[in-house]
Amino acid sequence: MAAKRTTKTHWGLSLLLTLAIAACQTQAPPQQVVDNEDAEEPVLISNCSPENDAKLTKTVDVLLDRGFTPRRTESFMQTASRLLYCPGEDTGWYRHFAERVPNYRREFFDFTGELIFDINTGRAYDYTDPVAVAKSLPACYASGEPYERCRPKYHPHYPIMLPKDKIADPNDPWNYAQACRLDANWKKFCSLATSMDACWSEAKSDMVIVPPTTKAQESRIQLARATRVDRMSDAAPAGPASEPAKASTPVKAKPKKVAKASTVPICHDLGWEYLLPK
Repeated sequence: MAAKRTTKTHWGLSLLLTLAIAACQTQAPPQQVVDNEDAEEPVLISNCSPENDAKLTKTVDVLLDRGFTPRRTESFMQTASRLLYCPGEDTGWYRHFAERVPNYRREFFDFTGELIFDINTGRAYDYTDPVAVAKSLPACYASGEPYERCRPKYHPHYPIMLPKDKIADPNDPWNYAQACRLDANWKKFCSLATSMDACWSEAKSDMVIVPPTTKAQESRIQLARATRVDRMSDAAPAGPASEPAKASTPVKAKPKKVAKASTVPICHDLGWEYLLPK
């Protein structure tokens, strides 16, 4: 049974806000925050523009028409709406969602509310265009468990580290435009039910993700570049027994296409001896 997801978002939503806030600031005034001692989180007052509300309404249709469950759809929409200054049920997109799913009863927050990177390309999602994001989400996110249905190449949440000469803030050394790459151990881990923490949603506090060492990364790149060279014989086949062998021009072997080694760093391991089955 999959681990239960919490109704709160922490690191994942914070990173999404970091990625989108600059672009969104030009579209609408900042959201107003009202203190409420009884609330676990600040109450956001929507400054939703008609344009963004229309985008989000169309996004609801894209997800539901693609077969995303109501819970997966709403979880995605809650995050996308926050980033476009359109949170809350008193918005056009939410009323449209309620009309399309009239019997929906809100459940706990699902992993589709924490999506940061495309698991096939590693690129960060651009939430200023939620319709495009909704169209590009893998079909394996629609229903069922992602660890059973998805085969990720890149991490859904963890970015790569900037080169040392590009780090302006030592406390924020990450390149938020690109996810780190998964190796065989990571892919195996992301196929386990326990990976709902650290793969498909934010990691537990005792799981720290850092890039691999330079030496380890260079070794992986060299291994990926290694290719097998098949040698072809230039000896001509013998003719019939009654005729002398005919000389032939040696056939030049066509160069094999070698897959270009990825330069995207591999995600640091989490201690596979403890997390992967023996």
